[in-house]
Amino acid sequence: MQKLDNAKSINNSVQPNELPEYNLKLVYEISIVYEKNNKDSIAQYYATLLNIAEQCPYSGGKAVYMARGLVALFNDTIMYEDESNCLLQGYYRLQNVQPDIEENMGIRIIPNPANTFADVELNSSYEGICRIIITDIYSKKLSEQTFDCKSRQYRIKTEKYKSGVYNLKIQINDKIIKVARLIIAR
Repeated sequence: MQKLDNAKSINNSVQPNELPEYNLKLVYEISIVYEKNNKDSIAQYYATLLNIAEQCPYSGGKAVYMARGLVALFNDTIMYEDESNCLLQGYYRLQNVQPDIEENMGIRIIPNPANTFADVELNSSYEGICRIIITDIYSKKLSEQTFDCKSRQYRIKTEKYKSGVYNLKIQINDKIIKVARLIIAR
């Protein structure tokens, strides 16, 4: 608790000048309340978190992803339109075209948000080797694991990851099939 009180006083002393700094200050403030109490204690901040979560990450900063992790505690079905939001603000990004992606292949991640583990379940049967690649929000590869696709399920241990949003890429026989979001909340 002492560390959280220290973090709160440091956060209160920050004087933001730009939108990313303002967002970070708000998200840190709400995160401290969440860490001190529980999920219900931040329900009153849902509208604020959603407002930050729906911003373009290029203009709103890393707090956008942090806010998305907290919003997912209440509603994990929200899809964010980063391409549209960023395009409206003048941020352009070349699309990473991958013709081998199968649109109808589904996976489930249970639980999501996860704490110590997450089970990845394939909705269909496949032959071969399945590869799970976990990357951070900046597309930096954090881990790569393989399993036999016939089992249709694989448990990922998430203790080594910090709270946040991660991308989970599923490859079957070296073709990318699905990219999903894994949220870790502690």
